[in-house]
Amino acid sequence: MKKIDFGQTIGLLANAGVIAGIVFLAIELRQNNELLEAEIRTIRHDFRSADYLLPLQHREFANALIKRRRGEDLTEYETLIMNRSMAATLYNYEYVFTEYSLGRITSLPVAVWQSDLDGEIGSDPGYFPDLREYWEATKNSDYDPEFVEWMEQNILNH
Repeated sequence: MKKIDFGQTIGLLANAGVIAGIVFLAIELRQNNELLEAEIRTIRHDFRSADYLLPLQHREFANALIKRRRGEDLTEYETLIMNRSMAATLYNYEYVFTEYSLGRITSLPVAVWQSDLDGEIGSDPGYFPDLREYWEATKNSDYDPEFVEWMEQNILNH
């Protein structure tokens, strides 16, 4: 039987340590990716919740929505409220699209966005009756060109 010298033993232990370190790193990376995915889901949920709760939290916004649905003229302030809210919605879409483009999320709510730009957000018809018009007026000045192209091909031309 051959004797293993001290140097060989240290070398074997060092190699085993490197392999164990790589395995540990792989486990940590997987856990980190799972955490990032959970954070992205939470952010998307927060966006949706904030949008649905907006009329409950801001009476002027709710009143502007109701007036717009009834076809009543909006004051300059109410128009500002509606425009800012539509801009925030479209910026949220752009954020989600960017995360999708970077591979951080796996799908986009295409059907929901299509109905949004048709004036029907979820179960709330007419939520933003002018979202398509607002998009057309601002798409070339406020948004990333790649997002604009994708929106035109996949959301507006459905």
